[in-house]
Amino acid sequence: MSTETGSNFWPLKVSLRLRVTLAVVFPLLVILGTLTTLQYQRQKNAILENVSLVSSYAGQVIQTHLSRDVPENHPAELEIFFNQMSQDKNFRVAYFLDSSGKILYASNSANVGQTLSNSAPDCQPCHRLPVQQRPPASLVVTAGSGERVFRSMFPIENGPACVACHADDGKPLALLLTDTPVAPLEGSLTSAFRENIIWSLGMLLVTILIVNLALNRLVIQRLVHLLDALSQFGQGSFHLRLPAQSPDEIGQLADAFNEMGQRIEDNAFKTQELSEQLQQRSSERGELLKRIIGAQESERQRVAREIHDDLGQALGGISFQLEATRRLFQSDPPRARQQLDQAQGLVADTTERMYDIILALRPSELDDLGLVSAIRSQAERVFANSDIHFEMDTSRFTSRLPAEVETAVYRTLQEALSNIVRYSRASRVKITCAYQKGIFEAEITDNGKGFSLDEIKFTQASPRGLGLLGMQERIAQCGGGLTIDTHLGSGTRILLRIPIESEPNHE
Repeated sequence: MSTETGSNFWPLKVSLRLRVTLAVVFPLLVILGTLTTLQYQRQKNAILENVSLVSSYAGQVIQTHLSRDVPENHPAELEIFFNQMSQDKNFRVAYFLDSSGKILYASNSANVGQTLSNSAPDCQPCHRLPVQQRPPASLVVTAGSGERVFRSMFPIENGPACVACHADDGKPLALLLTDTPVAPLEGSLTSAFRENIIWSLGMLLVTILIVNLALNRLVIQRLVHLLDALSQFGQGSFHLRLPAQSPDEIGQLADAFNEMGQRIEDNAFKTQELSEQLQQRSSERGELLKRIIGAQESERQRVAREIHDDLGQALGGISFQLEATRRLFQSDPPRARQQLDQAQGLVADTTERMYDIILALRPSELDDLGLVSAIRSQAERVFANSDIHFEMDTSRFTSRLPAEVETAVYRTLQEALSNIVRYSRASRVKITCAYQKGIFEAEITDNGKGFSLDEIKFTQASPRGLGLLGMQERIAQCGGGLTIDTHLGSGTRILLRIPIESEPNHE
């Protein structure tokens, strides 16, 4: 494929690639993003649950230690215990509060003696809610420093060992509060989330690559070949066909293209044949026109010659006889009467000859008696000096046709009868005329030697071919058609059919 053709199709390829890629990638991106987010939330919740569980275990250990040291009144050991907790990086801070919120012990002794207020921002996530709606003992809050921590609260219940010193009112005696930094956990989650994003993007890129490779092989290249074939087809390459492809939509499109190309090629071939036939018919009509003009001129010459030779000499003889009669009328009346009788005979012969000339130009029977009588008279005259016997069947035609139709039919049958005498060597001829259902039909058949239509040339050098062409043209001018059925050795059948719009006049 040429560079120009490829550049013309490049925008289509880009657009199709982009659309299909987006159609595949966008849903995949949404699915992967949703799955990654859900996985991140599940991991986060699982880690928080694990941290809550660990904090609960650590709180129980601390609570056990406190339950042992507080009744025994070992404040120094408690202080050492909280100072040791401050060295554990898993704890940001640890407070031991009494029931009023006062800090009794703290890691690194920070804020000892201060009272924590429930209205502090980092306490509001729980204390702003009713008691029954507060979250469990552990939750994530933002400390005053802005750091996110996992806060755990463990109440110190008023047990049997504590009743000796404290009133048994059913309320907790103290509260252990620990804050565990969330940053290491969130960093681990963020790292895992980032890895998931990278894996998702990698999977997405691989998917895009695979989709484009498959799209290029299964769709784009095949469409480019199809478009290239359409382009060449539009430039006149009607013989171009696409190879057989898989029976998918593009394969069906290629098959439809091949079928369309075959139909167009067949139509183009038929059009070429019709064009050649039209050129041949135009050439034949030109030859026919030349013959008609030549025939008209020959007819004029013949009429002029007959008038000059026959009528002119006859009239001259009549004039001479009349002049001789005038001279002899006084001196020799009997001889004058003899000359007058001779002049009268010349007048009769001249009149008959004049009728023959008029009949040759147009038979009077056609105008006076109609088509059937004119054809019968013409057949009798043509076959008078031959061994041909003819019969005529006009039982299904007793009407008069329009004048121009009768003239065309008469001249056509006149030419056919003339050809029978000159070429057929027939012994029997049958002429049939019929009218039914608005169609006039005339048929003439003979038992002659027949001929081959393929060998007939419609040129001026072949009068017979031009005669047949003239017959077809006459009938065609009346809106009808003429068929010739003949083979060598099987005689000839000529059938003409002309539609008659108006009802024929009955004779």
